[in-house]
Amino acid sequence: MKVLTHTTCFVAMLLVLCLSSLSTQELLILPDASPAAMVMQEVGISKVKISYHSPSVNGREVWGKLVPYGMDPNNPFGHGKPTPWRAGANENTSITLTHDAMVEGKPLRAGTYGLFMVTGPDEWTIIFSKNSTSWGHFFYEESEDALRVTVKPAAVSESQDRLSYGFDNTNTKQTTAYLRWEKLKVPFTIAFDTPAIVVENLKNQLRNRNAFSGAMLIRAANYCLQNDIALDQAALWAERAFAYGGGNGARFAKATILEKQGKIAEADALRKTAAESANEIELNAYGYEMLGQKKFDKAIEIFKSNTVKFPKSWNVWDSLADGYDQKGDKKLAIENYNKALKLVTDDGNKGRIGEILKRLNESK
Repeated sequence: MKVLTHTTCFVAMLLVLCLSSLSTQELLILPDASPAAMVMQEVGISKVKISYHSPSVNGREVWGKLVPYGMDPNNPFGHGKPTPWRAGANENTSITLTHDAMVEGKPLRAGTYGLFMVTGPDEWTIIFSKNSTSWGHFFYEESEDALRVTVKPAAVSESQDRLSYGFDNTNTKQTTAYLRWEKLKVPFTIAFDTPAIVVENLKNQLRNRNAFSGAMLIRAANYCLQNDIALDQAALWAERAFAYGGGNGARFAKATILEKQGKIAEADALRKTAAESANEIELNAYGYEMLGQKKFDKAIEIFKSNTVKFPKSWNVWDSLADGYDQKGDKKLAIENYNKALKLVTDDGNKGRIGEILKRLNESK
């Protein structure tokens, strides 16, 4: 009986040690042959994120061999159906869009998608799958496709050992995402309706404490003006801005909105009222708003009225000169920068205006 007890205890101890060993192995952190990576790009206020594992060429022939052309018929580890390439290694490559987008001109809803690719010598199909959580491509199902787009791979001269993703040609409305590996670069364009996205976001932002800030409300109204979008909403924000300390900046914004809506008489009357009571900063800001819209003559008219009201301020002459400079009238720009230079007292702005005058005189 003693022997049996000792044997049983010994077996139990071995079992505990084996289980402990397995548990320890599962917790080991070792270098991955295809390390994880992530890239993110902001487009306007939207974001695109691609998460992937990065295999290396490691002396292998990649295209048509390591990565077969077309659907791969060999799938012994999954459901046995032909599969696209996982566009990386290990787990699903995934792509996340924070807002609805257009990919290669086709709509794709916001969300996270598994990213798969069907390769070819001259043409690739990029697949956005609703399944983003599988291991690789072994259980890919075409029925789960959210979108397929066709793109052209581009040859590059310098070989790259590690697969990577990145972004090119990004602006506030679109970016070109790309896969880069070996001697190929595969681009696909992602575009967002940024003005509409921003307006919807502004509606939410202006339901918190910003709803009681004249300055924030004016900024929101001016964004709509600059992008010629949601003018009725912009008008409401401008009216609210005046009620919450926005001053004549709110009136000027509302006047410009009325003008865009074709209500010229109302716009002129409101602009006149605002101009009569506006201070130097309000007039200056309105002038620069017009400059931002490339309305050079209108901006110059506003800057001129500021010089009449505040002739001893170097800043009003500086702004008027800037208006002429942006319009391309060097003669009047030089004349008004000289007036500003005679009135300015701080060394920083003296030096800045001096450099501008030097540039303008040298380019005459």
